[in-house]
Amino acid sequence: MTHEEELVRILRRRLRIQVEQVKAFGKSVPPHIVMEIEDARTQIADLKESARKSGLTIADEEIDRLMSAGG
Repeated sequence: MTHEEELVRILRRRLRIQVEQVKAFGKSVPPHIVMEIEDARTQIADLKESARKSGLTIADEEIDRLMSAGG
């Protein structure tokens, strides 16, 4: 596993937990959780692009997509 792949794995793990927190909080989700989700998705996109430039493909997962924190 490359360094990029390991970082993406860790970020995805955090994202899954944060998305569950959003579901639990509903409309009262604290802003820092939303910001952490946005930041993690941006970092994943950057890492996947860096890997592509090195000839490595990191598979896309639904959780990677930049979208609203609630979905």
